[in-house]
Amino acid sequence: MSFAFVGIGLAPEMGSSLFLTSRAGAARATDLFMTGRPFTGREAEQMGIITRAVPSGELEETVKKQAAQLAAGPALSYREIKASINRILYPELFSCMEIEADCADRLKRTADHAEAVNAFLEKRKPVFQGR
Repeated sequence: MSFAFVGIGLAPEMGSSLFLTSRAGAARATDLFMTGRPFTGREAEQMGIITRAVPSGELEETVKKQAAQLAAGPALSYREIKASINRILYPELFSCMEIEADCADRLKRTADHAEAVNAFLEKRKPVFQGR
């Protein structure tokens, strides 16, 4: 996994700056966002980004088992539980998403982002110039 926004001259969006920072801490979030470095499922579990990592050979069975359990449960209760937790933990989510959208809008119009897109299409490393 990685937060690869920086590799294409962009910044985090969809609330990821709030979610990652609240789960992994500001220092780790800054590192992951600024470097775009990949990290494993085990690392994500240790950082608190995910609840558990499972070996790839057990992933499908684990997902099916949990999906069946949730599907058989009280969907309305799940909705309210998630809404309550999100309102408590992330009261500033909409403000965060507005800030991220503003950043994305500005960055998508930069020469660095255009360079990153061209580099990706041309299968080469981008050369960023801060423009």
